[in-house]
Amino acid sequence: MENKTSFRLKIIIKNSKPVIWRRILIPCGVTFSTAAFLINETMELPEPREYLFKLTSAKTFFQESAKNSLHSGTSGWEERDAASTCAGDYWKPGTRTVYQTSDGASFSLEVEKTEEGIQLPQLLLLGASSADPLQTAGKTVITDFLNHLSQDCSFHYADKAAYKSLHELYVNRGAKLPVMTDPVSKEDNYWIRTERSDLYDSLAAQKKELEKELQKLKFQLRLLQESESEKPSTLPIYITQKEILLSYSKPDLLQMAKDRRLKCGASWKKEELAEKLANEMLTPSWLRSRLLTLEEPEMNLFRELSSKDSWWKPGKNEKESALKLDAEDLIFLDREDLAAVSVDLRETFRKIDTPDFREDYRKINWLQKCLYALTVMYGILLFDDFCRLYERKKHMKLDEAEFRRLLDLLPKNAVTAVLVDGRLIDSTLYTSGAYRKLEKDQAGKPLYMPSPEEVDSLFYHKYPADDPCYRMLRQFFRETFSLDSDKEFEIIYLIYRN
Repeated sequence: MENKTSFRLKIIIKNSKPVIWRRILIPCGVTFSTAAFLINETMELPEPREYLFKLTSAKTFFQESAKNSLHSGTSGWEERDAASTCAGDYWKPGTRTVYQTSDGASFSLEVEKTEEGIQLPQLLLLGASSADPLQTAGKTVITDFLNHLSQDCSFHYADKAAYKSLHELYVNRGAKLPVMTDPVSKEDNYWIRTERSDLYDSLAAQKKELEKELQKLKFQLRLLQESESEKPSTLPIYITQKEILLSYSKPDLLQMAKDRRLKCGASWKKEELAEKLANEMLTPSWLRSRLLTLEEPEMNLFRELSSKDSWWKPGKNEKESALKLDAEDLIFLDREDLAAVSVDLRETFRKIDTPDFREDYRKINWLQKCLYALTVMYGILLFDDFCRLYERKKHMKLDEAEFRRLLDLLPKNAVTAVLVDGRLIDSTLYTSGAYRKLEKDQAGKPLYMPSPEEVDSLFYHKYPADDPCYRMLRQFFRETFSLDSDKEFEIIYLIYRN
């Protein structure tokens, strides 16, 4: 029969607790003997000496050797030769089959569905259960070509065009290029032979980017289908927050839900988890607290993107900010560096972006810079002195009530100090108790109060970059050792902290 259909087959290890399974896609034109070989390769077992397929619904079993000792309990059943019987003649969606080997392995096989029009050169590994060693070992299970095929189960391409179609897919995605073999017949057939290990690293590293790219391509397709005119120069934004989250794997979504203390479990489907997280992110209170922690470059870029109705490419100076916003799922950044805020998150932001919000952001942004100065310069400070530091910036006023109000607007993990008995103490020092010794060491010593410019420089550079000594040190490293800016920063920061 023509190999124009593929089976999506779920292979379950019988009596495994927790349940271990793997899901594969195989051509429907395979014989049962080839299917046995592919199943053993998928489950990382040696080639079977003896094996048996038992199809209870048809009272039929399939084996290759007449001396096979595995067919107990099949009295009265029809026996078929596994080497000459096509699996596609018996397997349909919903068909369940028992597969056993002489090594004692036993599996339950379930044909979940057929994929029409897919012509495979070899099998594809689609996924695995959370208890599977592939998952517990920390490997990313994605579509992956296996190189364990004998001549019996090689499926050749009909012509060069079919080969080039897959070849272009690999070129476009940046994966390692497959090798095209010499023709094996006058028909000029070609097939792919790639090693699993060659593709694992590159495919795993690109998984998230490819899935995001797929989302964008869907929107492009939708736009082209709706429009009869020429392709516009700008692409309208259709992506939703849920669609952004669906680019993550289910384990990633579960971890995100756990970090945000959302009630959900491993039994939830990926789509349910994405919807739960999206609903949380679209609440005004969550978005407000998250945006209030952003640094000024990220906040400015987010506000600019939220004002746009089409995809937009950030400038070179905005690339780092775009990456940070993308990591927080506040924007969507595709492989071409086009950025967008999802349509529903953009709408939520427009509701909360009031004059009061902007004023609170201005106050909290300066508060976070002063708290950073507290951490690296003092460790512990009288609250009155901290208010003096805060008020050195024009139009900034602070008392205890306002301080507590601003802290309540932030996520708990963004608060880096505690107010105790009129003293503001770095959270780490307070938890460890080390602040007591520091307080004694500082007693009676004069207090240096940095200027707003020094606080800004300290916050962004992590050391007093405008201090003449550090300017001279940077110049020395640059001219004497020709250090790049990253290495220069690393050395000076270590000098400052020590």
